[in-house]
Parts: sequence; C-alpha cells; structure tokens
Amino acid sequence: MARESTKTDVDALSAKAAKAEHARLEAELRKHDEAYYQRDAPTVSDAEYDELRRRYGAIEERFPELRTLESLTRKVGAAPARGFAKVRHAVPMLSLANAFSEEDVTDFVARIRRFLNLKEGARTQVSAILASLWILVVIVAFGPLVQHVPRAALAGVLLVLAWRLPDWGRIRTMLRATKADRAALLATFFATLVVRLDTALFVGVLISLALYLKKAQTPHLVEYDVGRARKLRQIDNPKERSHPAICLLHVEGDLFFAAAEVFEREVRRVAADPALKVLILRMKNARNLDATSSLALANLARWLSARGKRLLISGVSGEADEILARAGVADVIGRENIFSSRKSILESTRDALLYAQKLAGGKGGELRVFRHSGEEGWESDEPEEAGEWKEGAEKPTEGAAKPTEGAGG
Repeated sequence: MARESTKTDVDALSAKAAKAEHARLEAELRKHDEAYYQRDAPTVSDAEYDELRRRYGAIEERFPELRTLESLTRKVGAAPARGFAKVRHAVPMLSLANAFSEEDVTDFVARIRRFLNLKEGARTQVSAILASLWILVVIVAFGPLVQHVPRAALAGVLLVLAWRLPDWGRIRTMLRATKADRAALLATFFATLVVRLDTALFVGVLISLALYLKKAQTPHLVEYDVGRARKLRQIDNPKERSHPAICLLHVEGDLFFAAAEVFEREVRRVAADPALKVLILRMKNARNLDATSSLALANLARWLSARGKRLLISGVSGEADEILARAGVADVIGRENIFSSRKSILESTRDALLYAQKLAGGKGGELRVFRHSGEEGWESDEPEEAGEWKEGAEKPTEGAAKPTEGAGG
C-alpha cells in the first residue's frame, strides 16, 4: 500500500491515501534525521532524503489539514543528542545576533572588517597594537603643534566625523522594526539634545530594559485539544473541548519573576471553569523558570487542589525538572503529576492526557489521544485497519501504559 502510494502523483492521492502516505513519510524521515543528526550514521543518500522531504512537503501543500505544529516542515534537524556537556569557548565568538535582511548581514560583515582592520589591509590583530603605538608617537611628537591648527579646520573634521559616526543602516532597521525599537531609539536621540551624552545613553538603556520587561512579563497561553485527525489543534472556546473536564494549556515565553504574577492570574482565570477537573500545563516552550515562577506553580497546585481539581505538567525539560525538584515544588505538585520531556515532548503530553482521562473519568465527554507512529515504545490506541481512526469508532485506552514518575521521558 505504501509503495503504491509512493508511485502515485500527489495530485492523484485521495485524502485517505494522502494521510497514510504522510504518516509513513514522517516516520521514515524522523528515523533518517535521528541517524544523520544524532548518530552521524546516515542510512540514505542526500538525494534520496531530499526526494522524501519534497514529497512530504508536497502532500502538506495539497492537503493543508495534515500540517500541524509538530510537522517536519516546521522543524530542522532532530533533538540534540544526549551525553554532551556544556563547554565555554576559550575565545568569545562574534555573534551575528538577529539578522532580518541582507543589509543586516552586510552590516555585520562590515563590523568584523573594522574590528580586524581589514579595510586598511591588516592580516592579524597585531595591527591594532601597531596602530595604537603609531597614534602614541603622533601625539607625543606633534601634540604641541595642534594649537596652531585653525579652529575652522577642526570644526570641519568634527562635522565629517559626526556624519560618518551614525550607522544609518542600523538606524533605518530600528525605525522600521518594532514600536519598542523605534521608541528606544527616538528617546535616546532626543535625550542627547537636552542632557549629557552619558546620561542620554543610560536613558536609552533603561527605556529598552523597561520595554523588554513589559513584553517578557506576559507569557503566551494557548489552549489546545486533540482534533478528529488526532492532531493537536488550537481552540478558542472551552465548549470546543473533546472532554469538558480536561484543559490542555500550552505555555510559551519567559517564566521569570516579572512574568510569574501575570502567568498565575491568567491560569487561574482559565481554571475557574466549574466543569474543569484536570488542568494540563504544556511547558514545551516555557523558558527561564526561576524560584518565583516555581512558587507560582506550587500556588496553582494548592489552589486547584482546594477546589477538587488536579494540576498536571507535561513537556518539562531536564533543567526545569531539576529546578522544581530542588525548590521542593515537585513534591507540592506531586511527582506523579509531572511528565518530563527527556525522551519525547509528544509522548510526555500524550501520557499526561491519558492520566488526565483516568482522573476525570469518562463522563461528560470523550478524550481523543494523539499518537505518532514514528516513535518507539508507544502502544497503539487506534484500530489496526490501516492505522487509521474513523469518526464515531470506539477508541480503546485500557491498554495504555499507566504513567509513573518520569513517564514519557
């Protein structure tokens, strides 16, 4: 079946055949990615891999409903291989930072050339030492003669320097980028007109910091549900939940001290739904967890427990898992309620959904659980016919593994 669909042109595939072919290609591509990026032992040639990628992307273009947040067209490479320790470079690396246009890249190259004195023909960093020594000689030998230079000539030199000093390309980029960048730039510029230069620079730094904190203190919360195709989908209304007693809330952004209060308040607002029994926080893209945000999670767990509800956390990274354990928050939440992502983020969320279904019971709704056929160690919860679930069919879950501490990696 799979070989026949591979020979079939994408435009001639039916929706059912396209779905099966898409799942097969995704599983095969994930195995090739793991072999290439993690084990450095590719099993196919570059041309064969590119052909699989092109067909996978063509199917998603033809059938957009198959494209999800976890689609391979939204990712590059594979998960980092375990076993590598963090290292510090002996020499600081020159970073490109954020480049959004060809002009940004050109500006970066120009800064490197200026740093290395390449414009003047320099080949090594010894040139900077020699240039400094030459300037010292000029100051000592010809310093007394500077008083004879007409001020009008010095004014001309200052005007030329003033014109060449601004980085006009970077200024244009900042004015066009975001309102925060534009506000920080203009505030710093006008501050230079009324206060001392060093004070104006401090004003610009403080304004940039305030704008960043304002943006970072608002984490992005999105509620997800498992759709008919057993793929994660975003929902805007609690009535769209397949199980009204279970809420899967995706958390994205920085969860540091400035965002903890807003995060806790917004989660409580969602969890105030009387029909809700289990709240799952999907922490896949939550970053910079600290003591304040850890205490916010502990407060949420106590608040939900006092109302007869349960807090589950999925997609917890190894670093965040250690922070929760050291702070004692893992014991407050319950270690059985934390699903780590050391093995797989998808499997972590799947196990959390299965456990939530067990806690909430089957009354009042039906929970669909997604799976990914390319990941090993998952027991299928779908009918065996072509690995495809039909609308209205019974979805057995009794054979699913019972989550334990660290389940799902």
